[in-house]
Parts: sequence; structure tokens; C-alpha cells
Amino acid sequence: MHGAARLWAPASAALFVLGAVIGAGLDHLHVWGGVLSYPGVTVSGQAPWVPVVFGIAGVALSLAAVPLAGETARPVGPGAFARDGALLLAAYLITSFSGWATPPIAVALTAAWIAWAAVIRAPRWRVAHAAVVVVLGVGVEGLLTATGALRHAHADVLGLPWWLAPLYLWSAPLFADAGEWLAAPRRPGLTSTRPPTCNSRRPCACRSSR
Repeated sequence: MHGAARLWAPASAALFVLGAVIGAGLDHLHVWGGVLSYPGVTVSGQAPWVPVVFGIAGVALSLAAVPLAGETARPVGPGAFARDGALLLAAYLITSFSGWATPPIAVALTAAWIAWAAVIRAPRWRVAHAAVVVVLGVGVEGLLTATGALRHAHADVLGLPWWLAPLYLWSAPLFADAGEWLAAPRRPGLTSTRPPTCNSRRPCACRSSR
């Protein structure tokens, strides 16, 4: 328990920094593409509070995956992070620079995510986590839009573009990877009740159990 607790503080700090840097960088693509703007004081067209919001999202949405993964959490390697990060980048590039109408983008991103989830056989907890990410992400962005803190060029529904919810769908795998990475190392120490296995390769374990 103490080892797991020691992991949370640095992990949360790392998630905040990564969320702030990666999130703000991806958000800047929308600014460059002309699909998003921030009124008032900006830095290169982006509000100074944007990295903070993405940093908080990085922590909250990643930690939200931990209890959902639970005992099914498995170690997540760098390949999974690279793959899901690349897919999210592709979604941002499409929504920033494709020039397509918002409904076709929304349909294409949603269909692609469903196909991706089927191909990798995404567990139910990842699908549930994706729903949480979409609801919270769209909800917060809707509030920011309503207050005038940001403005979408395509204000299809309540000031938000049709593709926003599918875009959050594509951000969910990266948050889920981080949450599952956090959950997996904690599981053996907390749940394993088996006695040590005695064999020729583990003589110390055998002797200590007697």
C-alpha cells in the first residue's frame, strides 16, 4: 500500500505536465487550422490558461480509468502509448485542416473508433471510460464556450462542432493507457494471496515460507 501511495504523487505530477504540454500542443492545431479561437489576451493565439485545463484533464481522466480497469489491468508498454498518441494526432489533424463539413468528419471519426475498438477487442471498462471522457470533455468545453472563453468556427450544437464528441472518443485510449499503467503495478501487491512457489529457481521463497 505504501509503495502504491508513493507512486501516485509523482505519477499525478507527470500526468499534469504531459497533459498540459501534449493537450495544449494539439489544441494549437485547432487554432492554426482556424477552427478554434480564444478572445482576449492570448499567447500565439491561445489563452494562457489552456495548458492548466489540459493538465487537470490529464490527471482526472487518467485516474478515472484506474477503478474501471480494476483487477483486469495489464501492463501497458510504450508501443500502446505511441499508437494511441498517433491516432489522436491524426484525429486532431483531420478536424483542424481537412476542410470537410463537420457531420461527415463526426461520422468518420465515430465509425473509425468503433472499428478500432472491435479490432483490438477493447474491454468493456475501456468503452465505459471512453463514455466518461466524452461526457466530461464535451461538458467542460460546452461550459467554456457558453462563458465566451473560447469560440468554435463551426458552432453546430450549443456552440460546439459535431466532431467534438468523436474527437474526445479518440483521446480516451491515451487516458486509459495511463490509468491502466497506474493500476497494473499496484495489483499484485494488493491482491496476491498465493503462497510463494517452491522450485529450484526460487529456493529462498521456498525456505521463507516454511
